[in-house]
Amino acid sequence: MTEDFSTVDLLSRALRYWKLVILMMIVGGLAGWLYHLTRPALYQSDAAISFAFNIARFGNLTESQQDTAMGAAGFIIASTPVPEYVSDQARQRGISIDPYPVGRTVFIERKLDKWIIRVRDPDPQAAAFVANTWAHRAYLELMAAQGHAERANTLRIYLDSLSSCLEQVSISGPAPAQCSLKNLVDIQQEFQTTGVAYENELILGRGFVPYLIFNTPDQAVPSTQPDQFGRSSLVLAGILIGLVLSIFMVAADLPRFLAKRIRHAPAGKTSTEPGS
Repeated sequence: MTEDFSTVDLLSRALRYWKLVILMMIVGGLAGWLYHLTRPALYQSDAAISFAFNIARFGNLTESQQDTAMGAAGFIIASTPVPEYVSDQARQRGISIDPYPVGRTVFIERKLDKWIIRVRDPDPQAAAFVANTWAHRAYLELMAAQGHAERANTLRIYLDSLSSCLEQVSISGPAPAQCSLKNLVDIQQEFQTTGVAYENELILGRGFVPYLIFNTPDQAVPSTQPDQFGRSSLVLAGILIGLVLSIFMVAADLPRFLAKRIRHAPAGKTSTEPGS
């Protein structure tokens, strides 16, 4: 291309050689489709854990609170120790799996009030096993986190009551009848001890909130048909590559150059060397 490049001129050339552009796009799409055929077939199995919010106990929740709660649950499902446990169980059954397969062969996706564990593998039985093993271990981790979250909530309520007693003792002297501790020193010590326990429970709860409830996982079943993962993307990528190549060819005026070479090519070779 020269310094006098014009977009209008390029479009004009592209329209003039539209057959070449279409041909290159078709060839690119076919190349993407053929490349997809060379890849191994994959089977997908899905296991899911359904969630709900305990409105009867905690009242109506904002959308932000719901998203935070679901996000914490998704983090627990996707993070340690679940992947390590599943990888170990899979290896014991002779199934090859990455140490941390999330985003490669295992996909953790949220769909409304569910977290879905999608597993893709060339073996449908292996895909179902990994999905179910993952969901089961994730369920156990959620149960443990829920227990810690409940204890943290109980400790928080107790801390509030201690704080109220501490304020009353600091102002009025002897603790009122509703405070079970006898003096300010006892209340302060209990407040400190409970605070440490509360922080530990928050850490062990891993962000889980007590107003989130969930059911046992829906089991995955082996798929009977392979899924065409990435076929459309590969075909589209091939079409786009063909389009870009055709634009470069048109911009370089390659069709006209080739046409001239073909038009002026000699019909046959003649030799002027002696003895020919």
